[in-house]
Amino acid sequence: MKLHILSDTHGQTVTPHPAADLIVQAGDFGNARRGAEAFQAACAAAGKPCVFVLGNHDFYGEHLDELPCELIAANAPLLTANRPLEFGGYTFVGGTLFSNFRLPWVNKKQFRENLALARRNIADFFYIAAGTPPHERRAEPEDYIERFDAQLNFIEHFRHRARTIVLTHFPPHPACTAPQYADSPLNPYFINQIDVAGFDCWIAGHTHQAVDTVQDGCRLIINPLGYPNEYGQNGYRDGLLLELPDLQITNSV
Repeated sequence: MKLHILSDTHGQTVTPHPAADLIVQAGDFGNARRGAEAFQAACAAAGKPCVFVLGNHDFYGEHLDELPCELIAANAPLLTANRPLEFGGYTFVGGTLFSNFRLPWVNKKQFRENLALARRNIADFFYIAAGTPPHERRAEPEDYIERFDAQLNFIEHFRHRARTIVLTHFPPHPACTAPQYADSPLNPYFINQIDVAGFDCWIAGHTHQAVDTVQDGCRLIINPLGYPNEYGQNGYRDGLLLELPDLQITNSV
């Protein structure tokens, strides 16, 4: 089975690989839901099944909880907490994952500073809605932590389970940090710190820097197109295929 892996297309149309059995997109299609819907339409036109997660940009102008529910109601092959999908004998689990700002890996003072820095500097917290009507408000870092916990708790059920592929937008491990941002104080927002041992393969996005490495026995893959000024500079591989052993086909995608 061949997976066409990509992420962070940010409004650009990408043609599904003709040899792929499944198109796997790790989020940030563009701003708001239109990009995710256009991606599904492109896959359908090419006769290719797909599975995806939402990136932070896909929530811009949307509501943290309403958008996933509306896409799922429209039969989108979207991963989130309590929603695994089966394809080709493999189980796909994941979600946006968001960020926990390195809790519990840092002390309380550093954790508060991580939250405050992200709240001031990350556009998510100006353009994404949260809260329950009629008390809707802008999303806060604490909203991210709540959803991070729910999604990671679900993913944890699949640790050490064979034939599982994890797909998230936010990367799971500092090994995914782009070298040019190694010392960025915003890394606790961009890159999570999760024990990935016991997972065979974890596909992510968000960093705009390609990654293909093994950490604690888990293969970490990021293949981001990125913004136009990053084309040809961030390691993106057009038409990247991940080949997995063929198994008995049982599909829910």
